Amino acid sequence: MKVSIIIPVYNVAKYIERCLLSVLDQTWQDLEVILVNDCTPDNSMEIARRVVASHPRGTVVRCLEHEENRGLSAARNTGISASVGDYLYFLDSDDYISANAIELLADAAVQKRPDFVIGNYEVTGARRWAPPLSLGTGFYEGNALVLSTYVQGKWYVMAWNKLVSRPLVLQHKLYFQEGIVHEDDLWSFKLACMSQSMYVVNETTYYYSMQPDSVIWNVVCWCLVISTTLSGLPGVCRITG
Repeated sequence: MKVSIIIPVYNVAKYIERCLLSVLDQTWQDLEVILVNDCTPDNSMEIARRVVASHPRGTVVRCLEHEENRGLSAARNTGISASVGDYLYFLDSDDYISANAIELLADAAVQKRPDFVIGNYEVTGARRWAPPLSLGTGFYEGNALVLSTYVQGKWYVMAWNKLVSRPLVLQHKLYFQEGIVHEDDLWSFKLACMSQSMYVVNETTYYYSMQPDSVIWNVVCWCLVISTTLSGLPGVCRITG
C-alpha cells in the first residue's frame, strides 16, 4: 500500500532537513514524498535537494514548484493533485515524525481500510495549549460516530498526522479552501462529514514544533469557525443519547 506524504515548503531552512530525514528514514517502505515549493524566499529547497541527493531513498521524492506564493492550502492541493498513493499524509515542514509513524498508521489502514487513520502527537518548542486526541486505539465505524467524536472535540482538527484515503479525497473533492485562515478547521469538518469510518492509533507518531515565529493556534477562532459552520447545517450534527 503506497502512502503519499505531502510537504509544503516555505521559509523553513532551519527545519527542513530534520523533517525530510524523518520521512526518508521511515520503516514503511512504499512511499512517495511530494515537496511543494511555494516560492520560498530562503534556501529551504537547496537544503532539501542536498538531503535527497545524498539519501539512499532519495528517488521517492518529487519536487513541485509554484510560480508564485499561493499559501499552505494551495501547496497541499498541488500535492493532492500530483499524488498516486492509496492514502495521503500531510506533514508541515517545520515538524517531524517518528521513524515508525507511517508503519503504525498504515498497518491499521491495511487491516481495516478506514477512510482515515489518526495518530497522536507531542508538542515541542514553545509550550502552548494544543487540542488533544482523547480516543483510545481502535476502529470507529459509522458516520454518526465519526462526526459526533469530532463535534465533541475528541480528535484534533489539524490536517497533519492523518492518513486519509485518496479515493475519498478525490470523490468528495476534499481540497483545502484557499484564501482563508485556519483552513484545517474547515477541511477536518468536511472530512468528518464524509467519512464512514476511522481508526485511532493512540501512540505518538508526530512532533508538532511550536516555534516563536509559527502560526499560533487560536482557540477562539477555532470555536467560532466550527460553530458557524455547524449552524449552517441544521440537523447534521444532532447527537441523541
